[in-house]
This record gives sequence, C-alpha cells and structure tokens, in this order.
Amino acid sequence: LEPPPKSTAATFGDIPSFSRRLSEEHSISLRRSLVDGLDMTADELESSQHRSALARLNEISPAIDDDLFQRYVGACKGDTAKALTRLEATAHWRQANGVDRILEEANLPHFFTLKKHYLHCLLGRTKDGLPIVVEGIGRFGRAVTAFRQDGILPDHADQIIRQFVFHMEYIFNVVDTSAYPQGKFLRIYDMTGIKLRDISDKEAVDLGYQMMQMLEHHYCERMARALVIAPPIFSTIWAMVRGLVDPATAEKIKIVTPRKLRAALLEEMDVEVMPRCWGGNGVRDLYDSEMEQALWAWVRTNKKSLGVSTHGV
Repeated sequence: LEPPPKSTAATFGDIPSFSRRLSEEHSISLRRSLVDGLDMTADELESSQHRSALARLNEISPAIDDDLFQRYVGACKGDTAKALTRLEATAHWRQANGVDRILEEANLPHFFTLKKHYLHCLLGRTKDGLPIVVEGIGRFGRAVTAFRQDGILPDHADQIIRQFVFHMEYIFNVVDTSAYPQGKFLRIYDMTGIKLRDISDKEAVDLGYQMMQMLEHHYCERMARALVIAPPIFSTIWAMVRGLVDPATAEKIKIVTPRKLRAALLEEMDVEVMPRCWGGNGVRDLYDSEMEQALWAWVRTNKKSLGVSTHGV
C-alpha cells in the first residue's frame, strides 16, 4: 500500500485514532465553525455543524455520510464530537488506502491462497436476515505458518488485512446495504483446533490484533452478535484478550461449546443454512455457500476486467 501523507492519514498498519492534537483541533473547529450571533437554537447550531463536518469528510471519502455518522455516534454512546473525530480518522484511513475503490480493483493478489489456508467466508443469512460471517480463528496460527511458507509473510502482511477490508466492504455495499440501525452481521468464530503454542507466535498475535483494531476503529456498529465455538481451553484465552475488546462488543459475544453448538446455531439460522459439518442440511464445504461463491465470482470478474490472470482460481 502507498504510504499516506504524514500529516493526516492512517494506514492499515496505523489503525489507532489520530493524535490528541488532531482531536483538539477538530473539537475546536466544531464549536467555532459558525460565527456568533446566528439566529439558531442550540440544536439547530449543532445540526448545522454536523452537516458541515460531514460534507467536508465526504470530500475526503464518499463513504462518509449521515448513516455512517449515526453508527459512530452509537459506538461513542451519543458523544457526537467524539464520533466526528473518529469518523475523520476513518475518512483519512479510507482515502490513504483506497478503500472506496477496493471493490472495483484487482489488487488482491493472494485472495485464493489466503482462502485456502485460513477459513473466512460468507455462509448465508440468519433468521432475522443478517449476513453470516464465519472465521476459523482456531487455526489462525497454522495459517500464519502457511503464509510464511508461501512468501506472503512477513513482507505482505498488509495484503492479509486488505483482504479483510475487502470482505467488509463487500458485505455492506453488496450483500446488505441497510441503513442504521440495521446493516449488521452475525460473526461465527470457530476456535476448534487452537493450541497454546498458537498464542506464542508474536507475528500471528500482532496480525490478529491489527485486524481486530481495524474492525473496531473503522467498522463501528456493524457486528450484531457473535458466536464463539470454543474448546475448553478458550476460557483461558478469553481471559487474556477480553480486556482488548470494547465492553459493548464483549456483551454481544456468546460462547458455545461444541456439544451445544447445533442448538445454538438453530436459534440463529434455518437448518438448511447450517452446514453439514455442524449438524445441518446445508453445504458440505463452507466455501460452497451461494453467498460465498458470489463473492468469488466478483473477484474473478474484476481480475478479468482489469486483465489480471485468473489461472488456477
């Protein structure tokens, strides 16, 4: 990825919010953006300031609109100034990394290799219509080892994060474009197969943390619920990482043991959606779902239209 201008932008590798200086300058601009003496109520003045700020941010990234603002306000528990500061960081992050163009480009050179080594897919919809996202996070450590063997790591870690950004953009620009408070998904984390040695791999842990931070900072109010399929060892791991998760997010997470998995899944989805590996009547291979195959077709079409080889994919 191209490095952003040093004065403003945040890259995939620079996920946290902007400096305190930017936050202070932004807060001041919100309060002084209109001259004194205008014939407005306090609410009207605040609304006008918000519209002005959103219009400016929309020029940086066309994805910045009132719907996204409302999501950030929700994530910031009603603090509009904080929401706008975070939204500004997201606008510059999107601009610096070409996120607004990511669905139309073929710059995902390791798309199918990453799919092969690390399970991450779209399964279908819940009973209440949410897209279902599945990640085989329990084998992430072994996936990182495979990424090294294939030459993706350590030099192309940004492409791994970029692929997850692509997934998020596809979900909310193609699969479900509902306005706030809809436009969310169910995430299923399959921890099956995780080993203690997996969390001793610093590169794997750092990469996982970057992805988690990217979702928290730039995709606010998008996860409706999460199911974690957890072996007994997970209680130890959860105790270690829960402090890294926003408390509101942690409340959305439900831990499910493999023995109770089918019953938990039936609360969320029809048996025809549930894959056979989890006791349902759906697809045998998670990558065979109709929604996931539509995603693969999207990638192949983009590569062909831009003259990028799709041989072997």
